[in-house]
Amino acid sequence: MVLKLYAANRAGGGGAVVAVVLAIKRIPFEFVPTDVSAADPSTKTPELLAMQPFGQVPVIDDDGFILYESRAICLYLEQQYPSQGAKLAPDLADIRATALFNQAMSVETFNFYPFAYRVVDEVIFKPHYGGQTDPTLLSTALKDFESKLDVYEKILAKQRYTAGNSLSIVDLSHLSHAPLLARYTGIDVMTRAERPNVARVAVTEMELEAALHRRSRLQRSTATQADSPASTLIKIFLISGYTAYRLGEAKLSQHSAINWHPQRRRVSSSSHLPATVRPPSMVLKLHAANRVGGGGSVVAMVLAAKRIPFTFISTPIQPKTPGLLAMQPFGKVPIIEEEDGFRLYESRAICMYLQKKYPDQGIDLGPADPTDLRAQALFDQGLFIEATNFHPAVYRLIEEIIFKPFSGRGQDRQHLAELLHNFDSVLDAYEMVLGKQKYIGGDKLTIVDYFHLAHAPLLARICGIHIMTKPERPNVCRWWKEVVNLPQYRELLEQDGLASRKSYP
Repeated sequence: MVLKLYAANRAGGGGAVVAVVLAIKRIPFEFVPTDVSAADPSTKTPELLAMQPFGQVPVIDDDGFILYESRAICLYLEQQYPSQGAKLAPDLADIRATALFNQAMSVETFNFYPFAYRVVDEVIFKPHYGGQTDPTLLSTALKDFESKLDVYEKILAKQRYTAGNSLSIVDLSHLSHAPLLARYTGIDVMTRAERPNVARVAVTEMELEAALHRRSRLQRSTATQADSPASTLIKIFLISGYTAYRLGEAKLSQHSAINWHPQRRRVSSSSHLPATVRPPSMVLKLHAANRVGGGGSVVAMVLAAKRIPFTFISTPIQPKTPGLLAMQPFGKVPIIEEEDGFRLYESRAICMYLQKKYPDQGIDLGPADPTDLRAQALFDQGLFIEATNFHPAVYRLIEEIIFKPFSGRGQDRQHLAELLHNFDSVLDAYEMVLGKQKYIGGDKLTIVDYFHLAHAPLLARICGIHIMTKPERPNVCRWWKEVVNLPQYRELLEQDGLASRKSYP
């Protein structure tokens, strides 16, 4: 049965990224046009909500296996077809390469995507839905986006692509919205001369040809010798995405015209999974803020659950010192540092690294069966549900209720009401998810559930907002009461920070 892709019929968004990966991996699929409009709730049909509780696309149906969240889909396709088409992720056996890949994926999710989306929303989506671009908001959004690209410039000065020296899913994930700016608005922020490394993120035409499917009966890419070398992520998008594989126009549902033979891997072999690593003689260092809340707290809880010794180094992020920026180019914490100098940032990437390095130590916080590709895919789906739906909604609430007053800014009650309504809608979707499974990443407790403890508990503890335990959402209430009573979190509360936890156990 050919894989089905439910996505909007446009050159942008997560569906576009999935289509590009399908093309590069040479995977035949049937395209099912599924347009969802934020301005029209009726487009979130019962059929769509049955597949995707947030009412979003893309969604894939792989012989009855339903998966959503574009990044999770792309990871699944790479793992399901590892030797087909171009390789777009490191081998799972290489724990550190995988950790750096996950770090880069997290950087894209939290430091690129939301900032690119804000600009696109202001100049494209608002006018499309009858609104007007606000020049002040656009100027602020562009300034914020460019500040992130300045950091990207430093990262790309040390490596060819965002996740290392090979083109990967991480690079392709940048294509969901950023290319629309140059194509439809003339805002060519990605290729500014003052950021040559960002503009250079490139594939040569030879590499691009190797990554893409050959001519056969599909429409030929329009790249010419004059384009060589393809100079930006935007050109990767234009050449590999919707020139060669445009949704709708290429009639992708006619998969019989595709003349390749996919080599699907139904059940992964455990041979490419890392062997159990013995506890190190050295002590890992955790650089984080000394508070209960944020990514540092989550990493500390996972270290405790895995019973991994560590030394805590209290690290304020203001001012952003040269030492901090040398370890983390965005000037944020947490960061872990191992004795041989290996450093890793982005809390989600750190926690996944710790689980993969010490799978049999302490509590197992990985997917139910690490050799089952579909269990891994559902774990990844849960990871991005939290990262792209839960975290942004709860963080905006915390910012409005706690951070703004703390910094001397007034609280906007109307905006707060809108944020609460938005978070309620996210939790309504969570109720549907948790009605089918016990936890967000599947039917066992995983690090995905731990990630929710970064900020959400502050709503009840500090603000008296008990939105997580409303009786009309019994599944969310059941899950949340278990998560906030995890012993690692209760211990953090008792200690009121990380400073007393010099090591574990």
